[in-house]
Amino acid sequence: MAMAPMAANALDANDAAIVIPEQEIIYEAPEGEVVYYNRVGTSLAMENGYVVEIPQEGQIEVVKGNDGYVYLKDLVTFFTPGTYVRGVQNGDMITVPMGQRIHHWDGLIPYNAEIWACTISRNIFGSILLTNYVLRDTEVSEVNFLIAGDNLILQDSDNKHGIGVFYDDTRRWAGYADYKDETTVVELPLKPETPKVLTYEADEENCTANITCEVPTVSVDGIELDPELLRYRLYLDVGTTEPGSEFQVYEFDPEVYGLAEPTTEMPYTFDNGLNVTAGGATVQLQSPILSDVYYVGIQSIYYGMRRLVPRMAKGDVFTTPITEPDRSDIYWLQIKDYDPSAVNEVADTRTVASTRYYNVAGIESNKPFDGMNIVVTTYTDGTTSTAKVVK
Repeated sequence: MAMAPMAANALDANDAAIVIPEQEIIYEAPEGEVVYYNRVGTSLAMENGYVVEIPQEGQIEVVKGNDGYVYLKDLVTFFTPGTYVRGVQNGDMITVPMGQRIHHWDGLIPYNAEIWACTISRNIFGSILLTNYVLRDTEVSEVNFLIAGDNLILQDSDNKHGIGVFYDDTRRWAGYADYKDETTVVELPLKPETPKVLTYEADEENCTANITCEVPTVSVDGIELDPELLRYRLYLDVGTTEPGSEFQVYEFDPEVYGLAEPTTEMPYTFDNGLNVTAGGATVQLQSPILSDVYYVGIQSIYYGMRRLVPRMAKGDVFTTPITEPDRSDIYWLQIKDYDPSAVNEVADTRTVASTRYYNVAGIESNKPFDGMNIVVTTYTDGTTSTAKVVK
């Protein structure tokens, strides 16, 4: 849609001229990181003498300046003079002061254009027919934009409130405005930041190991996650070449950990005061294959989704449970090096009491499985030995 000054820009009899201090139009953004976000919402624009409501389209250029400010190009969707407004970013929110000048036209009737918050009036049919249905609101000194993944969404707006382009000498609307569409819903998955296994201390004789972990409660974008919807999963890998080659997911036994049922996903907030503390700070593992484990892995799983529902009030961003979680990358800690010369030998003086076989999933059998087996041999003197055997 081409940008052009509207003909109806003369003062009405009831309009009083307003004085805006001279300000410099930012034609070029300073050096910095350039990112692009999708425009989300609805726009108002003049078309053939009528005000029409059309979906926002395209992307908006945002420059994270080296001077500490952010610069947004062509802030209002279909008004495209190629100039920038300056704002500040705090986390995932960009705040833009109103009243910034964005265009100067040296035509027959010279004018300057500025951005302002606005109120949008409608007739009894819900339509906007005239330019004076969109009024500048000078009591709003700044507006906020939320960075939601690849989207930039205007906050504190609905179909009666938004931001628009106004002539600086007449208060008159220039025919371009944006607002957040009440019918638009944007769902943003939140990938958790990668957790870490910090330490590992094994007691192979008792088939136990104590680990300490660090499980962040933020997404990779730095957004706070709800701890009640966060879980972590542990992996034991008996592969000798690289992590993730021969692993099994660790299962938390309800009798050992005081759970209602077996699970491979430990709630972040669970703390039994014995062998698991909240946030995975300390976890005691119990498994017959620990002596053959070369890598221990951890992964965060988040059952929450940030849902952006455009409404009038600020704070409309909330988290709701979902069935398909978002998963972090798996972090692997190598706990020992592979020694190809190491051989598990059994002293001739010991007598075998029982032999058990485990596959990589931790399933037990009195007969070997096809493929990889962890063989746990128990002797009459109470000692045990393990060996890795491929059938």
